[in-house]
Amino acid sequence: MGISGAGNEPDNMQSSPKSPESFIEIRYHPHSGNLNTTIIPLNNPQEKEPGSNTGCVLSSITKPWAPFRTRANFEFAEDMVKSGLHSESIKKLLEGFNGRWATQTLISMKNFADFQDSLAAARHFSVQYHFTFKYRDPWRWLLDIVTDPTLSQSIIWYPEEKYLHQGSRITRIYDELNSGTRWWEIQDTLSHEFGMPHVYLPLHLWLDKSSVAQTVTKHPIVLRPGFLPSTIRNGSGNGGGALIGYMVVVGDPNDDADNEDEKLDSVEYAQFKREVYHEICKTIFKSLRCRSHKGEAVTCGDNIARILHPGFMIDAIDGEEGYCLCCTRGAKANHPCARCLAHRDELHMLSQSFELRTQESMIAIYKKASTLPTTACQSLLRDHGLHFIENAFWGIANSDPYLAYSYDMLHSLDSGEWGKHQWPLIHNILTSPQQSELNRNMRQVPRWRGLKHFNAVVAVDFSDGNSYRDILKCILPCIVNILPRNSTIVQAIRLCAIIREIASLNPVTEEHIEYLERCLPRYQKICSQLSLQFGKNYNYPKHHNLVHLPEDLRAKGSTVNYTTRPGEGFQQEVQQAYDQTNFKNTEPQMTQIDENQEAIARIRTAVDLHDEYLTRAIEEQNRTDGGECPVPTVSETHWSLGSPLRMIPAKKYEKEHVGQPGFRFFERNLHDFLHHNIPLQERPSEPLQIVPYQCLYLRYRSLENWQEKQDILRCNAEF
Repeated sequence: MGISGAGNEPDNMQSSPKSPESFIEIRYHPHSGNLNTTIIPLNNPQEKEPGSNTGCVLSSITKPWAPFRTRANFEFAEDMVKSGLHSESIKKLLEGFNGRWATQTLISMKNFADFQDSLAAARHFSVQYHFTFKYRDPWRWLLDIVTDPTLSQSIIWYPEEKYLHQGSRITRIYDELNSGTRWWEIQDTLSHEFGMPHVYLPLHLWLDKSSVAQTVTKHPIVLRPGFLPSTIRNGSGNGGGALIGYMVVVGDPNDDADNEDEKLDSVEYAQFKREVYHEICKTIFKSLRCRSHKGEAVTCGDNIARILHPGFMIDAIDGEEGYCLCCTRGAKANHPCARCLAHRDELHMLSQSFELRTQESMIAIYKKASTLPTTACQSLLRDHGLHFIENAFWGIANSDPYLAYSYDMLHSLDSGEWGKHQWPLIHNILTSPQQSELNRNMRQVPRWRGLKHFNAVVAVDFSDGNSYRDILKCILPCIVNILPRNSTIVQAIRLCAIIREIASLNPVTEEHIEYLERCLPRYQKICSQLSLQFGKNYNYPKHHNLVHLPEDLRAKGSTVNYTTRPGEGFQQEVQQAYDQTNFKNTEPQMTQIDENQEAIARIRTAVDLHDEYLTRAIEEQNRTDGGECPVPTVSETHWSLGSPLRMIPAKKYEKEHVGQPGFRFFERNLHDFLHHNIPLQERPSEPLQIVPYQCLYLRYRSLENWQEKQDILRCNAEF
């Protein structure tokens, strides 16, 4: 029954996309020169065309592992860099390879100095740091990407609009950065010259503090290329995030913007930290300033010359970094939002529009403040929630920091609105018997791949946003029978879960966003009732940030484009790099470790593409004997079994599961099924022998993004 039910599931799920009127229409920006529209039918899964341009580009490269002398040398260095081994361990391995126990090795490195020389040569293929200030030139890093032939077919040069057509119903959809309105608006402002295209290069900025030791804090700055698909730029391989340098940590790293108030000493200290912050940003990003305005001609990896205009479109940062980057005052300020001028007593209002901060208006306030006496100057700045600092990003074109600062699902919603506020409120409201019942109910939630299972959800204090996210996914059916009918708590959980699910869609449609906008006033109303019943104060920035979520979805596509989760994952790399140092003057050592990792990733991409090209050529030759390729066929098989157990008689298997309703009359029902579905000559002999499987791999077409996905269904009692 499980298999036949699973087999029917994909057909039901595909009923809407299989309509002949279902398709996606893509309209290109006029500057692209493509005046046609592209129609992507949703009737059938899209097959990747055999062959790729990247393979053709690399077909002439005979030694993609260069500058390493042999492939074995490269793969050894790759393993050492990825494993993070100390120099002494590498020395011992090389001594062994060149000693008695590995006489047939293909590794030609003789000693650790040889190993270091090979890595030094590889680092010349990527942008190196300047240790006078320990940062990497972001423009040279950009050139590395746009001139890379292995990435040339993946780069997105122009914005576009996407529309979902389902019969007479047409709605706009947003997924990648270039599908939002912001990139289109920026491209409109660039020059349009025949034969020399001007293109915008959107950058994704992330930075955050983390502890790498009990008394040591690091503050890495990471750039990602917003002009590459999210699957590439959010990864750690070639085209992914690049460490640009480390921000100076001023004062106590545990002091955050939540502790800042309007007292003079607090304002002065906060301003000093932001001054250091922006002086460093001005220095690091100075190579982008002029180029963002005038552009620079570059022959790209596809051999097309373009005039490139870099700019910061995404600042994927948490709340504290947002205050620093936007030069605004902290959570206790009169106007604590870094994106608008909402008063601190209005932060609970999700149904109201507030005056937005813009680069032009904030520059005007800064210039006006510079002409006023000290008291009047501070009064003006306080009324606008600003510090008297010239923002480093004002000088970079198309990098408005108040537009670039984006809604962060991890800190604002998962570990913020839900994890820090609504979940603790629920925790405190429930009586001890109710908490025990909630624990029991959550234990009964079926285990599922990618979903954390909770045995004692109320008894454990969680600190990570992923756990809070999974609690929100599961809690509603587990708590609804515990609380009174029409409970305000249940309504709040439901609306919070709806908001989160809409915000996580990729792609997200205009209809979804409009529904989200209708949910916000309802959520405000429910939260106001909770405030009256339990004294909860909803005047805090992470609650207010929900106001800006719809505009981000329209301007910058789905939230996967500006999530901080990849950045948080980078903190693990920072920790690993720190552990490989000698703990003295660590940042130069850590940056060189990052250079090694980036160089290895770049060479690995070239090696993999080289292998893919050779494999494809050999397979084509074997299939066709040199003739044309046959027309590809699409397999209808969408499931497979896994985790087999030993063969066992069906009768014995039924006895082993006596008392379980699903196995009542198991052997008889199996006989009946075989009798009605299998011809007599093909039926198995008696007594029936079966092989139980504990796992079902089910492939289906997602209704969210029309891509093929796979779920794993398990029936192992120990899982």
